[in-house]
Amino acid sequence: MNTLLIPLIGPMQSWGSRSRFDDRDTQLAPTKSAVIGLLCAALGRRREEEISDLTTMRFGVRIDAPGRAFRDFQTAQNVIKADGTGKTSVTSSRHYLAGARFIAGFESDNLCLLREVEQALRSPKFTLCLGRKSFPLTVPPYFPKGSIREHRPLETALQQEPWRYLDEIELPAKPRRLPVLFEAENGEILISDLPISFSQRTFRQRRLTLEYVEVSNEVEKWCTCPN
Repeated sequence: MNTLLIPLIGPMQSWGSRSRFDDRDTQLAPTKSAVIGLLCAALGRRREEEISDLTTMRFGVRIDAPGRAFRDFQTAQNVIKADGTGKTSVTSSRHYLAGARFIAGFESDNLCLLREVEQALRSPKFTLCLGRKSFPLTVPPYFPKGSIREHRPLETALQQEPWRYLDEIELPAKPRRLPVLFEAENGEILISDLPISFSQRTFRQRRLTLEYVEVSNEVEKWCTCPN
């Protein structure tokens, strides 16, 4: 197996799995549906196009920094009422993470597909974002020296990847262990974030397991400039 690693780093992120109408939630880590949406944007795929080649890849996330959860209240004015009798103001609650950093991983034996996705992340067809269009990336969604870890399964690739910092002031707080979420048939966590169709907005449930991995003593700095 091979694993493609994707840094997901930005000032604000939102990874909803059950957002409805005026309440936009966020999970504490990127969802598979949202990251596949990011891959589709990079590849230039439209909502109605086939995504089964992406959804069948095994997915996992390492939480390098959990960030802090916040909630905003927003008001939209002049919204047409459902019965068409006039306009009103609508208040919505929007949840997001600030200062979080993740490394997502997709495991596959299809090396050609992983290479195609990696190249697309380097030269995306559409603008990439972290769960919402207003949440841009601080760090490019790839590693300058290559994002594919050949002959490494998902767990191994996420565990062995060095911990990185944005500013040297973070070094004294380097963690020794990091939480990792990955797909497992008998996982104890159930989440509805496996996309079947983006155009129809249909999703299935999948199972996850949470483990903590020892961090490599190797430390590197994040590269914030595209290469």
